[in-house]
Amino acid sequence: MRRTRNPGRSGGAALGWSVVIAAAAVLVLAACTDDGGSSAGGDDPTPTAWPQPTGEVLTVEPVDAIDGATRFESDGVSVLVPEGWETERREAQEPDLVQIFVISPDDRRTMVGITVGSTPGDADAVEGAATTLFAQSALGGATDMVQRPAQWSGWRYASAVTGAVEAGEIDFVAVTLLSKGQNVISVVARAPAGALDGSLADQVMRSLKDLG
Repeated sequence: MRRTRNPGRSGGAALGWSVVIAAAAVLVLAACTDDGGSSAGGDDPTPTAWPQPTGEVLTVEPVDAIDGATRFESDGVSVLVPEGWETERREAQEPDLVQIFVISPDDRRTMVGITVGSTPGDADAVEGAATTLFAQSALGGATDMVQRPAQWSGWRYASAVTGAVEAGEIDFVAVTLLSKGQNVISVVARAPAGALDGSLADQVMRSLKDLG
C-alpha cells in the first residue's frame, strides 16, 4: 500500500530538503539558459558550454525489481515504490516543473525526489543544472560534496553530485539527466550517513526509467 503525504511539512529541518529544492530551482535555470545548442539533437550529447566534471565516474546500475514494490508512472518517467512507502506528485512553484516524492514510512529523511522539466534541453543544460545544484546545495549547508561525471544506461546524458546534509547525518546523491525526449530531469536519493549505498532509497533511485 502506498500513502500520499506532503513531504514539505514534516520530517526534519528545512535544510534536509535543500538539495531537492535546489534541484527544482536549477532545472528552471537550465530551461532559461539553454540556447538549443548543437548537442540538443545529435547522437553525441557532449556539453560544449560547460566543462565536464573530472571526478571519478559514478556508474548507476539500473534496478528492474524490488521485492514487494510496484511501479509508479507519471510525467514521462516511472519508478519503483517499495511496499509501505509514500508517494506524492505535485506541481512545483516554478512553471513547467513537476516533482515526484517517494518517502520511507520509517524515517522520512530517507527518500527519493524526482524533478521533471518539460522544456527541451541538452547536455549543456544538464551540466549547468548540476553545477548550479552543487553551488546552491553548498549555500544551503551541504558538505563533503563532489561533482562527478555519471553513466546511466537508458539516459542520453548524466551528471552527478554527491554529499551530505543535516550536519552530516544524511548522505545524498543527485543525478541530473537528459531524457530521450530531450527533457532535463533531476533525481535525488537520501539516506542516513553511511547507509545510502544499496539502501532502498538507492534502489528506488536506480529504478528510475525514461518512458519517452
